[in-house]
Amino acid sequence: MALKDLSSFLDDDAIDVPIDGKTYRVESPDAKTGLLLASLANVGVKAASGADVDEADVEKLDLDDAKERDFMEMVLGNTLAELVADGVKWTKIQRLARYCFIHFAIGEEAADDALKSGALTGEAPAPNRAARRAGSRGAATTTKRRTSTAGTTSAKPPARKPRAKA
Repeated sequence: MALKDLSSFLDDDAIDVPIDGKTYRVESPDAKTGLLLASLANVGVKAASGADVDEADVEKLDLDDAKERDFMEMVLGNTLAELVADGVKWTKIQRLARYCFIHFAIGEEAADDALKSGALTGEAPAPNRAARRAGSRGAATTTKRRTSTAGTTSAKPPARKPRAKA
């Protein structure tokens, strides 16, 4: 059996992105970093799906300011220093790092989906028509209906004494 030539499939999946008139190239991370990014993505997917996340998973996601910068360096590599040196705004760098994280950890299609949904900017996606309708009916369907009194007894008023004849 002949081996297939996978060179085009195995090509580097670096990302070229234009920001403020300059094109920056974010190189694909090394294997160790890629495995860490995939692990972090798996924890995020696990949490988003409502599955139990254990303490070890939470520790992986604990990113203070210093760890966030290290995380961005892992994701963006040398491009981070170039972005900072060029005076690119922090918000743009954060959004680029989020996109690249998803791209390298899960794939280009997932990163594009996150971009389209507004997840990379912190925007909540608009609910679809069925979700909006279900939400508007929610209050009406939870109103308690009056129960039937047929077949039940209630306390009877005391009987009146007959009036005496004069």
